[in-house]
Amino acid sequence: VARLHAEGKAEREAAAQLLAKELSRVRQEGQEILALKVREAEDAKDVAHHAALTALRQKMSSDAATAAAAAARTAAEELAVAKRRWEEDLTQLQRSHDQALSDARAAAEAALAEAKQRAQAEMAAAAQLAASTQGATEQTLRAAMDAALQAARDKHAKELQ
Repeated sequence: VARLHAEGKAEREAAAQLLAKELSRVRQEGQEILALKVREAEDAKDVAHHAALTALRQKMSSDAATAAAAAARTAAEELAVAKRRWEEDLTQLQRSHDQALSDARAAAEAALAEAKQRAQAEMAAAAQLAASTQGATEQTLRAAMDAALQAARDKHAKELQ
């Protein structure tokens, strides 16, 4: 009985040691599997994070391109409006200039016509005076007419200035 008892005890101790070794091996494998699962989960998380960052970068890039295109469109529209206003102002300025030039021409032509009439009247008066004066020579008459014409020209030049 004692021998059987000792053999049973030895078998139980051997079985306990075998069980402890097996349990240790299973725990080790479990920890390795757990570590592998943790690494896989972290890798999956990193991949998902990278994909999210890539998507965000693409969206930001797309948004920036859209904003740049919108800014370019706005600038082009503002430039077109400014160009149209400038052209309208230039057209108005040309019309004003043409009107002022036309008015100045009309005034100059009227002044010239008036000066011609006065010069002709003065020349006629000088001719009558010269003809009525006894002893007036042709040379005196020409000098009087030239002087009257020169006076009319000088007066006209002063009026134009």
